[in-house]
Amino acid sequence: MNKRNIWLAKVSQLVSLLFHVLQLSRDESEAVMTSVKGARDQASEEQEKKQADQ
Repeated sequence: MNKRNIWLAKVSQLVSLLFHVLQLSRDESEAVMTSVKGARDQASEEQEKKQADQ
């Protein structure tokens, strides 16, 4: 019974760690997507300005 409790504690620790890592990677990917979107919007604005100038 005691070994089973230790095993359960280790597994739950591992699962929570995995969940934490997944949460972090999701937050990072959202940040990356936001910055990519910002850069894309800025590039398209510059493109429109060039076309307007011509």
